[in-house]
Amino acid sequence: MNADNRLLVLATQMKAIQARMEVMEIEWNALTKKYNSIRLKQIPDLMSEEGIRTVTFDGIGRVQLAADLYVSIVGNKEETYDWMKDNGYDGVVVEYVHPSTLKAIIKEGLKAGREFPEDKFKISPFTRASIVKR
Repeated sequence: MNADNRLLVLATQMKAIQARMEVMEIEWNALTKKYNSIRLKQIPDLMSEEGIRTVTFDGIGRVQLAADLYVSIVGNKEETYDWMKDNGYDGVVVEYVHPSTLKAIIKEGLKAGREFPEDKFKISPFTRASIVKR
C-alpha cells in the first residue's frame, strides 16, 4: 500500500473517530442534564414531599440528601481576594495561570523568537494532524 492509500486509511479512521466522539459528547451532555435533573431536583423534591431523610434500596445503596453550595466571586476579584486575606483565608488565595493560557503565551513567544528558561518551563513541541471541514 502506498503512502497516499495509508494516509487515506488513517484520515478515514481519524474522521470516523472524531464523528463518534462528537456523537458521544452530545449523548454525554444529554445524560448529564438528565442526571442533574434527577439528583438536584426530582429526588430532593420527592424526598421532601414524602418527609424522607434517607432510604436504602437493595442493589443501589443509601439515597440521602446532602446540603451543598454554588459559589462564585462577584465584583472585583482582587478586592475579594484582599478581603479573604484580611479575614484569615490568605492560605487559599494563590496566583494561578490556566494551562491553556500558559500554552498560548509560550506558543506566541516562541513564534516571536523568544526563549524561555528550561529550569522554569518544560516545553515539548509536537505535531498533530487535524481535519478541517470544507
